[in-house]
Amino acid sequence: MLTLAPVTAGNWRAALALEVTADQLAFVADHQPVAAVALAKAYVGAAGHAWTPLLMLRGATPVGFLALTHRPVDPGHIWLFHFFVDHRHQRRGHARAAMEAVIALLRTRTPLPVGSASWSTRPTLPPGRSTAAAACSPPAPRPRATWC
Repeated sequence: MLTLAPVTAGNWRAALALEVTADQLAFVADHQPVAAVALAKAYVGAAGHAWTPLLMLRGATPVGFLALTHRPVDPGHIWLFHFFVDHRHQRRGHARAAMEAVIALLRTRTPLPVGSASWSTRPTLPPGRSTAAAACSPPAPRPRATWC
């Protein structure tokens, strides 16, 4: 079973050991280790957001990483950044299980309106802007969708 766990003083080094392949990096961050980028954003409160870095664990083994973020003045709008499964653990269903865990977490711990969510699997960015750079800019409004 895959679980999500906060990054702590006891497991941050394990988070830094997680990697994606070179051709996947542009989809999750500008630099490796990706967790270092997300932990830095959490530390400084990048873009005025509150950041929650989480490890994906299969049992006690870290297999991936993600960060949830929101504006403190608007906790009902939550964004998912730096979502990745370590290249050594890919193609085993971890990403799907992690998304299911994120959805379950959001359903129980956030003031999201019942029946609504928004998402983008490929944000549209201006030329020359990376996905990671977009994390420091307020996201554009996304179309509304319905929970399945």
